[in-house]
Amino acid sequence: MNKRLLKKYIAIVTCLISSFLVISLSAIAVHNFTLAGNQPGSLATEKDINGDDNYPNQSQSTQSTPQPPQRQTLPDLNILVLGLDDGGRLPDAIFVVMYDGKNNEIDVLSIPRDTQVSLSPTLRQMMEASGNWFPSHGVMKINEMHSWAGLTHGPGVVSYYLESLLDIEVHNYVLLNLSAFKYVVDAVGGIYMYFPEPLRYLEPGATIHVNIPAGLQHLDGARAEQVVRMRNFRDGDLDRIRLQQRFMQEFFTQVLDMESIMSNLGTLVGTFLTHVRTDFGILDALPYIRVANTLNPDSIEFHMIPGTAREALDPGGRNASWFFPNLDALGNMMEQIRADNALQ
Repeated sequence: MNKRLLKKYIAIVTCLISSFLVISLSAIAVHNFTLAGNQPGSLATEKDINGDDNYPNQSQSTQSTPQPPQRQTLPDLNILVLGLDDGGRLPDAIFVVMYDGKNNEIDVLSIPRDTQVSLSPTLRQMMEASGNWFPSHGVMKINEMHSWAGLTHGPGVVSYYLESLLDIEVHNYVLLNLSAFKYVVDAVGGIYMYFPEPLRYLEPGATIHVNIPAGLQHLDGARAEQVVRMRNFRDGDLDRIRLQQRFMQEFFTQVLDMESIMSNLGTLVGTFLTHVRTDFGILDALPYIRVANTLNPDSIEFHMIPGTAREALDPGGRNASWFFPNLDALGNMMEQIRADNALQ
């Protein structure tokens, strides 16, 4: 087995998923999760990785002009990612990772946690099946919908709603725990990021303390955590999502080629397995691991649901901050994403 090549694939995939963790979470979660499905053992042989019975070894001759390996075309894959807050139930960030198998590209679509949801009859039935209480008028924020449905039913309820909203199929879900965040950033040696103005925020009770000066900063795990937990923005969650996406782009650009991934492979993989719960089993992930080395920062695009954030009353008389999606603009965005993928 070519262990060096296999480790490279695992490292890159771990880096990708850890990066999704960075953008998704903005509060510490204290409940650990374990990976659902089979545990990784001996993942693949040289034949498995390359899909070729005649994979050359040192004893075999090679052509004078080697041909680049052909990448396996994989099915499209849409994964719902939920980042949980301190209580382990309320998603503090929600996004969908859409993998385009034809072009080996990823679109990341962030959904503001204040998105207003009016439960359809089917969603009401799903919520009732959870056995938990929810407002009878059926109007709630998308993160509240998951919280009321609970960890067992929540991912399915949110997935069903987003399938209707985005006109896609959500194939799998991932629940993430930010307890892993600091270890991942420290393991890769930190991230450089430029701040046009300082970030300062002290939450009542001092559970969140952010103090990042302006200028180019080297962020270790603790300081990077401050960035993604920052909440004091003029435009609320929308500005926070923009900052997290900018951090994500820096993470990909600086980390995908870093030798520190290999030297800290055990930490990265162990952290992922300890702090993630998903229905995406390791055997299902193997085909995607085999093509992950062809991804680069230019293969990943970030989007946010278009709409308006404002305060409003719900049918129960509660005044709260809400996000109202612009359905026409959202439909055009999704059509453009599909068209871009089809044309390449």
